Amino acid sequence: MWQRLPIDLTVSIPMQEGSIDPIPVNDDGVVLRGRIALAANRELLLVTVFLCNEQEPVRINKDERWLFQVSLDLTAPDNSAVFCGREALHVASAVPEAEREETAQLDIAYRHEVELAVGHGVGVGWHREPGTRRGTRVGTATLPHHEVGRTEAPAAHSTPQLSELITDMKTLAELGVDDLANGLMPLADGYRAWLDEEINRAENLDGHHDAAEAAIAEATRVADAIRNGITLLQDNPDALDAFRFANQAMSRQRVHSVAVGARRNDLDLSLREALARADIPANRSWRPFQLAFVLLCLPSLTDPGHPERSGDTALADLLFFPTGGGKTEAYLGLVAYTLAIRRLQGVVGEGEDAVDGRDGVAVIMRYTLRLLTAQQFQRAATLICAAELLRQHRAVSDSRYEGVPFRLGMWVGGGVTPNLDGEAKEWVEAQRSRSRGFSGASTPLQLTECPWCGYALSGDQDCRYDEPHQRFLVFCGDPECSFTAKQAPGEGIPVVTVDNQVYRLLPAFVIATIDKFAQLPWNGALATLFGRVEQRCERHGYRNPDLDQRHRNQWQESNKHVARGELPAASTVEVSPRLRPPDLILQDEMHLVTGPLGTMAGLYEAAIDRLATWSYKGRQVRPKVVASTATVRRAGQQAWALFWRKLRVFPPPVLDVRRSFFAEQIDSTDEAPGRLYLGVMAHGERLKQVELRVFASLMAAAQAMYEELGDVGERVDPWMTTVGYFNAVRELAGMRRMAEDELRSKLRRTRFTPGLADRTRVILEELTSRVSSEDIKQILRRLFNTFDPGREDEEYAQRPLDILLATNMVSVGVDVPRLGSMVVVGQPKATAEYIQATSRVGRSDDGPGLVITLYNWARPRDLSHFETFSHYHATFYRHVEPLSVTPFSERALDKGLTGVLVALAEPDRLASTLRDALNRAGLCSTDPMCADHLADEAQDTLHHAACHACMFVPETSCEHGNRYLDRATLVPTLSTPDLAYFT
Repeated sequence: MWQRLPIDLTVSIPMQEGSIDPIPVNDDGVVLRGRIALAANRELLLVTVFLCNEQEPVRINKDERWLFQVSLDLTAPDNSAVFCGREALHVASAVPEAEREETAQLDIAYRHEVELAVGHGVGVGWHREPGTRRGTRVGTATLPHHEVGRTEAPAAHSTPQLSELITDMKTLAELGVDDLANGLMPLADGYRAWLDEEINRAENLDGHHDAAEAAIAEATRVADAIRNGITLLQDNPDALDAFRFANQAMSRQRVHSVAVGARRNDLDLSLREALARADIPANRSWRPFQLAFVLLCLPSLTDPGHPERSGDTALADLLFFPTGGGKTEAYLGLVAYTLAIRRLQGVVGEGEDAVDGRDGVAVIMRYTLRLLTAQQFQRAATLICAAELLRQHRAVSDSRYEGVPFRLGMWVGGGVTPNLDGEAKEWVEAQRSRSRGFSGASTPLQLTECPWCGYALSGDQDCRYDEPHQRFLVFCGDPECSFTAKQAPGEGIPVVTVDNQVYRLLPAFVIATIDKFAQLPWNGALATLFGRVEQRCERHGYRNPDLDQRHRNQWQESNKHVARGELPAASTVEVSPRLRPPDLILQDEMHLVTGPLGTMAGLYEAAIDRLATWSYKGRQVRPKVVASTATVRRAGQQAWALFWRKLRVFPPPVLDVRRSFFAEQIDSTDEAPGRLYLGVMAHGERLKQVELRVFASLMAAAQAMYEELGDVGERVDPWMTTVGYFNAVRELAGMRRMAEDELRSKLRRTRFTPGLADRTRVILEELTSRVSSEDIKQILRRLFNTFDPGREDEEYAQRPLDILLATNMVSVGVDVPRLGSMVVVGQPKATAEYIQATSRVGRSDDGPGLVITLYNWARPRDLSHFETFSHYHATFYRHVEPLSVTPFSERALDKGLTGVLVALAEPDRLASTLRDALNRAGLCSTDPMCADHLADEAQDTLHHAACHACMFVPETSCEHGNRYLDRATLVPTLSTPDLAYFT
């Protein structure tokens, strides 16, 4: 048996340029080595120090020469602050012109985060006094850590300008116009006053003055836009009514969401009692940034002719806020407003330009992942339920709210939801007969519980197929609910999940995956989503030749239908005026729309934008585009490539990444715990064995706390479900095999280790691409089940999960507030993915989040991140990789341009497209080369005479030196009026 002896030694290192002579640490061969070099600025010293074990090996008992738990600390003899930031050691590298402004802004925002040291095979830590840029100590850290504070609404003492702001949704819906304006004005006036203070601070920022001035100028424009939104509510009665409607709908959505969560944990709780408990201001209040963002977008959503929705002046608004901060509620508020304002405005425009906003798709929300779509569908369904009940109530006194119900549509791949009516009918029949032979992978039931009351929905009892209307319906089984078969006959929960029914019924709000729009050139029925319909069947909905063909194998659409039972006779009528195209397009998690997906999406966006464009008072009206993300770089270029719009970021970055007028990052407290990141690297050990030990230790420690607290063990619930995050399914599969065998065995023996306890039960699930959509819904529902000592005897299906293994499917959209711990195996390939994934834990006030990142010592990239762990996590939003979207590159055009042209090839659209293209091909005075139509003597051909401003002369011509293309061959020019093909 060996006994380890602690040794604490202090040695002095003379600060002289050159190699450090070996300095003995003990008499047995442990020495200190290193090097001291003069920095590039010729003023500072770069010190590198290694502790080397140079003891002579022995043949017997080799471990007596080992060193354990070695640490190394460096300080000045007088403990003065002598350690400077590493940025002072390097010469600034050239920054591309496109990123220069963004880089300058990041330099300002993160100017207080200083990196004092980098490890070599080990993590590092340091100490510096708050408010200073120099450290008094740097040293090694075997388990480096960093705590990320939460982003909250600004406190009254830090932002007194918001003290008079009214955020209660219920109150905002009831105030008179003057009181409402006064209650909202702090968002505009207070913001301007706060910016005046920032201007004074900016004057003291040496080296950052220009960037700070530009940032404050942009923020001032945003403040003016918020004021315009408030003024609109004072001057426009329809806008005021729609704003009140949105606040009422959002208030009910938030209260019912909280009530559903409470009923999920207490099955005996009635809906009435749950609503009474949940209906408090804290549960129905806006955060300042949410309310400000809604006001910012109101003018362009209200006035179709607003400059922000026209031509080159069109804007895309980006809601840029940390994960878990409440972005979803912000754009759901915009959805509610859009639904109401279209109903109130009714028919707008005159003559052939008239469009009817009382029906048709008003909002399209797009995602990139099926799991993200499923999660948001549940949340959006609660809003639609609230909006529909409000519509019914208001229709009693305001005829403008009469007509078609507000519905929510889910439009995703055939592997998730049925494409055809017949598939939905077969699914219902199989559920009723409990047929085991049904092999359909998709399901029309995309809700695990009623979004209004939380009642658990089942396919055999709560779903039916309405044969006369050819429609799949879902009814709630809770008698207290407003969407039972009795309370909502013929409609039920207002959701549509079958593709054909989405085309026929045109839900006001459609949630889709972005790749679904690749059907544009193949499926003519998609035109209905953009209001391109001419006929409507009074029984079945809107008609389209392609749509009639799609469902012909099940039922035949006809121009007349005889009376059937209680159904009256019906016929096909003409649609006049035409339907108003979507007014709002939401692109959530915009950072995922990059690479090949973003490139093709940007190309098809040209067709989508064109289909959704209409004329109003002689002006082309484009849909309002709103995007959201928590992690993005080079967003302006990405928005231009994707949407052909300039970008407005909200909240606009100003001088400090930790503080803005609308939110601030606070230090961790008991009331507002943060998220602790811990780095683990075991040199010389197999990563699989390290995984096993970390998972076992984390789960056994949680179990020990759970048992220690006894009757109040539910306080440990955030850490009782451990999430494992993997970069590949292959790595996850290896851990799953270990979890089902070795981990279970190891957890049964952990009682022999102090601080740990046996964990005899391990319920494991995974969220990966190999899990079916139906199983994913059940897993998500089960994640909300909590560990409660009073419910230990519940059925297996109701028991909470002990461990969840996931890939990047969990990195966006999974909002389960109770999750508190995650193990990340290997540094993810992208910083954005890492931030998004780890932000899934520690999102509630119940306890701090814990993220343990396991690094593979054999991977250079993992080693690099471990060596810079603390500083990387303090600034990881800055390290997000720039996005690349190139929709008009040669290969993208080669692959997708034909499909885009086919999507636009209807006669009326094709003619206008050709006219616009020829107009753009006219003589361009902005390009001096366009006026030169002489043959190049060297190449003996016409070139350098056409630029990509012309739709028929794309960017690929520039990639080939503009050879073989001359504007004179397309349209008449001054020098060659007779050469053009198009005269």
